[in-house]
Amino acid sequence: DKVANPVQMPGDTRSVAWSRDGRYVAAAGDRQVVSLLDLETNEVRQVGEHPHGITQVRFRPNQTEICSAGVDGCIRFWSLDGNPLRVFETVSAPICSLAFSGDGEIVASGHQDNRIHLWNKDGELLNIVGGHGGHIETLEFSPDGTLLASGSRDQSVRLWKRDGTAVAAFHGHSGAVYGLTWTPDGRAIYSCADDGTIRRWNAETVIAEWQTLLGETNGYVTVDAQGNVKHGDEMILESDFVFFAEDDQRNLIRSTWLDIRSAVQATHDAPA
Repeated sequence: DKVANPVQMPGDTRSVAWSRDGRYVAAAGDRQVVSLLDLETNEVRQVGEHPHGITQVRFRPNQTEICSAGVDGCIRFWSLDGNPLRVFETVSAPICSLAFSGDGEIVASGHQDNRIHLWNKDGELLNIVGGHGGHIETLEFSPDGTLLASGSRDQSVRLWKRDGTAVAAFHGHSGAVYGLTWTPDGRAIYSCADDGTIRRWNAETVIAEWQTLLGETNGYVTVDAQGNVKHGDEMILESDFVFFAEDDQRNLIRSTWLDIRSAVQATHDAPA
């Protein structure tokens, strides 16, 4: 599918979220407003506002509400038509990250005081979890909602039960961890950090399965200028990565590793 033309959102955007039905994109940032893009009409409207910068925006699993959080340390909920619904107020540090369990019963917020707050859907604070030694930059619940993964500036990834009980700590990154995602079966976690690596962790055995060094020649998978894999398992590129390429009109089109490899090799083999 082609990527649509860029849509201008108000101010600097620090967080975006896509509704599960694919109709809406929510965005927020330093301009302190929550904006909603309707992809059917291409209309952008403001649905919420904070007194300070916003760092995170998410849709609740029921898809009828938008949740935002930021520097003021509060979690705010808005209807899709812009009505304020409720506020979870904290006495903690600014919020860096948010996550919902799949059933919508638990909300997790990661803070700059290195702690995670766990809430029920009505705003009752259930637990405050410590263990990280840096800002909690990313949070993601497992697909079945039983586990919560956290990534921090302390360079670690940690695993918790949904009640806040510590399960495991993954060490290996040499930079702050800014992104996490689970595999659909919930058996592994991918993390990315500013050390230039993406790592895959086995959530069952609590070990690192592999890593890819981005922009380096000694990564898990390396490819030369002719599209030949020089080191590592090419199956990783076929099964675990999504590629995009530009067409003649400079539109991005989703592609596969096999298509990319064929195009690179054809370009290399073409007569000068």
